[in-house]
Parts: sequence; structure tokens; C-alpha cells
Amino acid sequence: MSQPETTALTELDEMRQEIEAQSQRIVQLTEAVNGMGENLQWIIENAKGIFEMFHSPAFRSMLPMMGGMPGGGQDGA
Repeated sequence: MSQPETTALTELDEMRQEIEAQSQRIVQLTEAVNGMGENLQWIIENAKGIFEMFHSPAFRSMLPMMGGMPGGGQDGA
């Protein structure tokens, strides 16, 4: 009867190793998704800064010097 016991223990060890491998894969995927979220947040923050720069009166007042918006770049001027 030791043979079926040994086979069962071997199968349990294999299943434990597979579960551990899957757990490691889940950890890697979680880290990858979190990294993508951090990158996306960085892009959003920087894009926001660019739009704020273009919307600033100081920047808009410089546009005529660069051949840009007439009227100093101010709305309704």
C-alpha cells in the first residue's frame, strides 16, 4: 500500500508547485498592471500641465511674437 500513498504525495507536491507557480505569475501580473497605472497617471499629469501652460495668459500673450493668435491671444479681443 505504500505505492498509492507515494503516488498521492507526488501528485500533491506537483499540485502545490503548480499553485505556487500560478501565485508567482499573479504577483507579476499585478505588478505589471500597477506599473501601467503609474505610467498612465504620469502621462495624465504631464498632459494636464501642457494644457494649463497653453491656457495661461502669460503664454498666450507670447503667441503674437511667434506669429500666433491675434489680439494677444485673449478671448474676445
